[in-house]
Amino acid sequence: MAHKNLLLILACAVVATACGKTGADQVKAEPLPDAQVDAPSDAPPPDAKSDVAPQTACTKALHGAKLVKLATKAGLEYCMDQREVTAGEYSEFIQAKGGDTSGQIAACDWNVEWMAPFVKPDASEVVEGECDARGYDPVSFPNRAVGCVDWCDATAYCAWAGKRLCGQVGGGMGTTQTMSDPDQSEWANACTVQGSSKYPWGDSYTAGRCIDAVAIQQKGPAARDVTDVSGSLCHGATGAFAEIYDLVGSVQEWTAECETPGKGCAMHGFGSMAVTAVTCDPVVPPAHDVSYDIGFRCCADVETQ
Repeated sequence: MAHKNLLLILACAVVATACGKTGADQVKAEPLPDAQVDAPSDAPPPDAKSDVAPQTACTKALHGAKLVKLATKAGLEYCMDQREVTAGEYSEFIQAKGGDTSGQIAACDWNVEWMAPFVKPDASEVVEGECDARGYDPVSFPNRAVGCVDWCDATAYCAWAGKRLCGQVGGGMGTTQTMSDPDQSEWANACTVQGSSKYPWGDSYTAGRCIDAVAIQQKGPAARDVTDVSGSLCHGATGAFAEIYDLVGSVQEWTAECETPGKGCAMHGFGSMAVTAVTCDPVVPPAHDVSYDIGFRCCADVETQ
């Protein structure tokens, strides 16, 4: 009996040792750092670099047409006005400047007014530096593409609008040597859809598709409205290029692609509303050249979101 009691006492002692520990004697779990607690198991370490490309977009400019983001074949991005600057928009610029022509680049020191001297619409000959009223009537035709502007006028308007005159891909002044290269010219890239076609939609042109002599004859003065793009066929065929209108037809467009800044500058979209043989091709007239069928549109750099 005494032997059994001894065994019972020993058994109770073992149980008490194993089960009778207090909370203070138990092993405590070490807390995980915050980064390890909160982060999902598949998240990269906090100092790991993301390989996701930053998002870019066109800023909302101060004035003028909507900007559309385009890209070259190599993926270089920029923004271009959806349409040409209108007479009404250019009139706002003239009123805002109030005759002040200061602040232009040095090559434009000769430009002392924002509008070419007018001659009567029925004049038999328009001399250099003059223009007829078909190109600028913001009261009667505010939604027509502005004409009768020289290169310096176009450059100043775009700067005032919070943009820049279209030129070299990536910004800055382009050259006449690269003005037809879609990899380097913003305008050429847009009109040829990254160099893939002769026109924004393909390789052939049917008279009347854009604002040309046939369209004006068929539709009358309303054909020259560049703000109403509903039903227009004069745009690119794919992607963002489909949102850019009237690169051919309508007015020919100044660009910032010059032999030297402000001199020997390119004018794209050779041919205009006056003819039916419209093209994406550029020519190089004098920078102070004006005509009712010479206008422009603006471009801008993309912004990282």
